[in-house]
Amino acid sequence: MAVAYVVFGLIILLTNLNAIPNAVYQIVYGAFHPEAVAGGIVGVCFKVAVQKGVARGIFSPTRLAWALRLSPLPRLKPTSLSARAWSQ
Repeated sequence: MAVAYVVFGLIILLTNLNAIPNAVYQIVYGAFHPEAVAGGIVGVCFKVAVQKGVARGIFSPTRLAWALRLSPLPRLKPTSLSARAWSQ
């Protein structure tokens, strides 16, 4: 199956041999065109902004976290069975 895939791919490339230079030019031109570069920069900035925002939301202390820390309710102590499980 893999051999047939490679053979048919080579047949298609050889039948369209005169179109390969134009295809390579269009790929390189499209990758480094100013609009493509600007789109890449905007995409990276958006990714970083979302990543930082999610991390800030996950790891920031919220009012609920502070309320649980300052709660007068007794904290649960691990039983001997669970303490052994956590120490291993």
